[in-house]
Amino acid sequence: LTILALFLSIIGCTSKSTSETTDDTDSVSLTIVEPTDSVDYLQIGFDLMRDESFGGIKTGLSTDEVVKLLGEAEKKSEITASEADGMNWQTWFYPNKGCEVSFYQNEDQSWSSASYILKETSTFKSTHSIGIGSTAEEVKTAYQKEIGTDEGTEQIIAGTVYGGIVFWMTNGKVRNIFVGASAE
Repeated sequence: LTILALFLSIIGCTSKSTSETTDDTDSVSLTIVEPTDSVDYLQIGFDLMRDESFGGIKTGLSTDEVVKLLGEAEKKSEITASEADGMNWQTWFYPNKGCEVSFYQNEDQSWSSASYILKETSTFKSTHSIGIGSTAEEVKTAYQKEIGTDEGTEQIIAGTVYGGIVFWMTNGKVRNIFVGASAE
C-alpha cells in the first residue's frame, strides 16, 4: 500500500492529463482491474478425465469393463509398485487397436483405469468427434472451453498436465492422445 501511495504521488507530480479540468490542476486516473472470473483448469481436467471417453474408453473403468470394450489385452506389463504413490500399477497393451490402458489397484484389490493413450493406428473418437488425424483447429473448436494457456505447436492440453487430455500434434494434426495425469 505504501508503494502504491508513493507511485501515485510520483505520477501525480510528473504526469499531465490529456483532458482539461475546470480548475487547471493536473489529474491522474488509476483503474485497477481484478479478474472477476477465474477458470479452474485443474478441475476441468479432472472432469474431462471422468466424463470424456474415446470409443467408450475412459478413466475409472474396471478391468472387466475394459475387457468388454477392447477384449483381452494382447500384452500386459508386470505389476509394479509406484515409488510416487505406493500403489500397484499395470498397463495393458492393445497394439492392433492403437491403445494402451494403465490401471491402479484400489484398496479393495480391484483395479481401475487411471489413464490411457491412443496411438497413430487408433480409430477411436471422443464424444466431441476428435481422434487421431483431427486438425488442431478441430481440437480447439471442440475443446475451446477446456483449453488453457499451456498450448504449443506440438501439443494442445485440455485441462492441465496434472489431469486432462493432451493432444500431441504433428504437422497440425493429432498424432497421439493421452488422457490422465501426465505430471505429478
